[in-house]
Amino acid sequence: MSPFIEDTSVLLDNSSSIKGIPGQFDQVSHETTTYNDPLGREDLNEDAKEPSQPGPNQLQSKSYSDLVCTAMMNGKAEVKNVLHLGCGTVEWIKAVAQDFPRCQAVALDVAPGNERLLNDLPSNVRLEIDNLDYGLQHFFDAFDVVSIRFASLRARGYQRLLVHASRALRQNGVLEVWECDLFAYNQDHEPISANIIDPLGTYPWWATFLAYIRQAVDVLGGSVKAASTMGDWITGCRDLGNVRRMQIWVPVALGDSQAEHGDANTCQIMKDHLAAIFDLSKPLLLGNGLPISLYNMLVDNVRQELQSSDRLQYARVYSVQATKCSI
Repeated sequence: MSPFIEDTSVLLDNSSSIKGIPGQFDQVSHETTTYNDPLGREDLNEDAKEPSQPGPNQLQSKSYSDLVCTAMMNGKAEVKNVLHLGCGTVEWIKAVAQDFPRCQAVALDVAPGNERLLNDLPSNVRLEIDNLDYGLQHFFDAFDVVSIRFASLRARGYQRLLVHASRALRQNGVLEVWECDLFAYNQDHEPISANIIDPLGTYPWWATFLAYIRQAVDVLGGSVKAASTMGDWITGCRDLGNVRRMQIWVPVALGDSQAEHGDANTCQIMKDHLAAIFDLSKPLLLGNGLPISLYNMLVDNVRQELQSSDRLQYARVYSVQATKCSI
């Protein structure tokens, strides 16, 4: 079976199935943000409990939404459990484990990732390497926070993953999901044209590389719309409420005119997340018939372009947060 076949036969029961109609607890808010400020790190500790407001700074570690803070701080005597799926850079889960030292955290991904980023994991973080398509049944009703970050290329059935993530939550637990669509955008937030006709590839490399990924996913019967449709899926989950949906424009290449801009930190963090796409896309693209020589050339040019592009490029990131409610 293709690693990207969408599995929609996941109606587990009436209380946890994804439905087309929002549940009775759903209160949906929408926000669109252009991320053009430096990332400010919040110092959360036992004496400083002010939660951050929902916003794009939550992309970086040590900055949490008020929903996550509430879930982690309520019932202080209880041990809080956190599950991070598609952990990528692992910086977020490391920060959670350090800021909430009494919690127990599990980081689950399909590959070990960058060894440099896995060093010095706190003692209360356990890293697991597993196939997300195997399901999360062994995690049901066990976690206060479940965070999914840039995992759409890691799972065969993304909708099924969301259902299982919601079932992994304890009562009043929080689900947060961050995904980017597979397009590159210019400074006006318009898609950058790609060229997959030329067998040697062409500039702009990042846009072209993403186009090859979209093409392969389509050929293999998958969906490239997980990022843009996950909000509807989560809103339609009967046991999730207080749904917050946000769209963020995050820079991945600053361009010459932005070289000294405060977005530099934000840009690097986003590129660290996107770097996982190179490894995840390799079997996908080669399996779709892309020659290894072309793949290597694309990756080399993409890395160079993202480091030294002469024009501003954005990724469009979708964020959805929700709370597990009783019916």
